[in-house]
Amino acid sequence: MRLSGKLVENFIEGRHLELETREGSYVVLPANPQVAQELERHLGQEAILEGTIFHEPNIYMRGPLFRVQALWPREILD
Repeated sequence: MRLSGKLVENFIEGRHLELETREGSYVVLPANPQVAQELERHLGQEAILEGTIFHEPNIYMRGPLFRVQALWPREILD
C-alpha cells in the first residue's frame, strides 16, 4: 500500500516518526536500516511511503503502525 503525507518527528512515548496524511497519522516503522536512513533524510518533507499497515497495540498509542519498505520524495511521483 502507498500513503502520501508529511514525515514528522514525535516525542510522545519516545522519539519516533509519523506520517501525517489527510486521513490521519501513522506511526512509521522502517523495515530495514536503509529505509530508516531514508526516512531520517526526508524528515519534515512530503513523501510517498510504501509498506503495510498494522492495527495492533504499540507503545506509541498514536494510531496505526505503518511498516515502510520504500519511500520517494513526493515530487518524483507527482
